[in-house]
Amino acid sequence: MSTNLTLLARDIAAPFLERADASVDHISDRGTVNEVFRVGGEFGVVVRLNSDPHRFGEFEKESAHMELAGSRGVRVPEVLDVGIRDECAFQVQSFVPGSHPPAGDVTAWEELGRLIRRLHGIRPPKGIDPWREQVEYDLSQLGPADRLRTLGLLSAERSDRLRDRWQDLATLPVGLSHGDIALRNVLRADGELVLIDWGSSDFDVVPYADLASLVGEIDPNSEAFDSFLRGYGVTRDEVWDTLRGTATLKAIDLCRWAMDRRPAELERCLRQARWALGFFLEGAGWSPRP
Repeated sequence: MSTNLTLLARDIAAPFLERADASVDHISDRGTVNEVFRVGGEFGVVVRLNSDPHRFGEFEKESAHMELAGSRGVRVPEVLDVGIRDECAFQVQSFVPGSHPPAGDVTAWEELGRLIRRLHGIRPPKGIDPWREQVEYDLSQLGPADRLRTLGLLSAERSDRLRDRWQDLATLPVGLSHGDIALRNVLRADGELVLIDWGSSDFDVVPYADLASLVGEIDPNSEAFDSFLRGYGVTRDEVWDTLRGTATLKAIDLCRWAMDRRPAELERCLRQARWALGFFLEGAGWSPRP
């Protein structure tokens, strides 16, 4: 890890600490996009850094989402500062001294379901409906000239099946979604769950965006998944058919985003889309999303 980033993290954290020579620990398992540091030990703060200053806007959006979640009773780390320093975007959060629940902790999964239900009740500003626009766009792209046919992801037969599944999705509700539901993004502190890592949060179709993400992480036939649904207050029969449509649309849409804006991410997006089509459209056995 760069010494410069370590010193920068300490410098950014300094206004929130009692000691100028506070310890700095790089947290390697808390980010693939950002560099994450804990400064000042368990009584300190967390500093997230990105060498691209344009990521400042993403930190601002993430911080706003965390504030909204907190206002609805979803416990999150407190955001202390967001800014740009030395050409690096940064965000400072309070450090939450807690531990991740074990993977098989069905009580934690049920609690998480209740938290996510509360989160999904936060609606976007009036007049903004990103989901409807996404559905209309992706439906319009299905056809003989679709670039995803050239890449071997879609065929005429697959496109027809997707069109049938997507036709009635545009009117589904939109709410604030976390985007990366997993127990690795949950801490238990003082007997309560704290939801962390909001980098993928956005206003999205609910509950389906978060359910699609969750099915990529855990077996939908597991007790953990059933516990999450029970906490959320829905049954598998109520959500599964619609989830098959929303999950495939989101996977295909991500490929289109990569083609247009992030070509280096295209291969990863194609792998995930093949997994989604195999499992949700064609009935392949479950495995974790690649």
